[in-house]
Amino acid sequence: MENPLMYYLCLSTVDRRSRERFIESSAQIAALVDKFKIDGQDYRKYNTPYSKTNALSIPLTAYGKASAWNVISTLICRQFCANLIMKRLFPKLGLIPLFCILMYTFILPSLDETQNSFQTRNFSLSVSQHRNRFYEDSSRLSIYRGPSLIVTNIIANMPLTMLNIFIAGSITYWTTPFRIDGYWMERWIIFCSVLWGVYTFVEQFTIAIMCFVKSPFKASLT
Repeated sequence: MENPLMYYLCLSTVDRRSRERFIESSAQIAALVDKFKIDGQDYRKYNTPYSKTNALSIPLTAYGKASAWNVISTLICRQFCANLIMKRLFPKLGLIPLFCILMYTFILPSLDETQNSFQTRNFSLSVSQHRNRFYEDSSRLSIYRGPSLIVTNIIANMPLTMLNIFIAGSITYWTTPFRIDGYWMERWIIFCSVLWGVYTFVEQFTIAIMCFVKSPFKASLT
């Protein structure tokens, strides 16, 4: 049995070997087009409707490359909105204060023997999505590079991390025997600022690890 595809391909091919063959093949193609217009009406309802707006759409590359300021502002807005998702908001905002409360409630006598890598394991669960998106945007689309990701990550996470660390720092400050005198406010601000600096360093260190370690679980063990 002849292949139907080859049969219709032969029917729709223009024969230019002679003038008579050319006229005959052109008429045959026109008749074939009319036949498909009539017989194909029953099958068009299964196709998606044709939209003229899609045919006239302009590709994004026609507008040129976005400026560095537009890229950075877009990344900041995207990461900040991603942090406001409920399943990410609790690890960002409430997990460390809860950890401090539990730590100073139950394991304060053995504090020197506890493990201090909690923040690295916490942040490794939330950075993997941004890392995968960064690989796609940088390698396939060439929109931005690594320094833009680091700067925008610090700026986008700054409000939540400062609130998070100052709450955890306040819990730590008031549950430990720090001096309470006329200069306690300055000591409290310096203490929380140092904690926030360490927190930010751990975030960037975790990002550096996650660039080479693909699995968040393996990065936590590292």
